[in-house]
Amino acid sequence: MNSAKKKINPYVFGIIGFISMSVLYYALLWFTTRDALHPLVFFTQKWFFLAPIFVGFGIQMMLFQKLRIAIQKNQLAMAGASAGMNGVAMAACCAHHIADIFPIVGFAGAAVFMTKYQDIFLAVGALMNFVGVWYMLARLKKQYVMHCVVHPVQN
Repeated sequence: MNSAKKKINPYVFGIIGFISMSVLYYALLWFTTRDALHPLVFFTQKWFFLAPIFVGFGIQMMLFQKLRIAIQKNQLAMAGASAGMNGVAMAACCAHHIADIFPIVGFAGAAVFMTKYQDIFLAVGALMNFVGVWYMLARLKKQYVMHCVVHPVQN
């Protein structure tokens, strides 16, 4: 017997995704700097990279839920890959602060590298968000087309 599971509204799912990515950003930056205001100051400086990452992830989560409802299967791998990429981009953004916590020469060198190319990491993260949204839209469109074309024959 299949029990009907209540599906979360896709727009609520998108808002949860947006909030989750925003909290991850704040937590990572606060943890690495131990300054509660630094995430806000940094956001005002790099909003043009960070806002598309937050909004894009929320859109991807909304589309993921729509796709999940449309095909009634768990497509968690797609959402996981998107979340992973966005999380890595966010961590790369904040990694230069780790040098403050772990003053190891090799790690400090990596932190200098991360700081030097921080804007590139953020831009790649934002670009991957757009690619993720495009991919989810293509999958959703394909699913809707398949439902319109293929119908089981009833006897």
